[in-house]
Amino acid sequence: MGHAFLADILLLLAASIPVVVLLQRLALPSLAGFLVVGALLGPHALGWITARTEVESLAEIGVALLLFTVGLEFSLPRLLLLRRELLLGGGLQVVATIAVVALGALALGAAPRYGLLFGFLAATSSTAVVLKMLADE
Repeated sequence: MGHAFLADILLLLAASIPVVVLLQRLALPSLAGFLVVGALLGPHALGWITARTEVESLAEIGVALLLFTVGLEFSLPRLLLLRRELLLGGGLQVVATIAVVALGALALGAAPRYGLLFGFLAATSSTAVVLKMLADE
């Protein structure tokens, strides 16, 4: 780990604190704050993150841990109790996310197969976020 990586992590943490505090005061999930900060400081917006590969690796570990904690929150009896809501709500959320992102990508000029790919990627990540927010309730 180099100096740039540690500086990037400190930058992300320092920027996350006020955003997360603000979102908590607005009764919004902290996870949304982390996503906003990451998107703003990342290479496709402000570009303040210089150790891109290392930060991306750390983000992938974070997503794996998020999915793991979501799995710990839901017990089999609870899933069976909520099966109708989960299947209908979750299915609708996944289909709607795929459609909105795919149509947005098509509107921006992406090929249909890439629009669909982006839709599936967004649906997968948004499902993890929604499950985490449900688990926090």
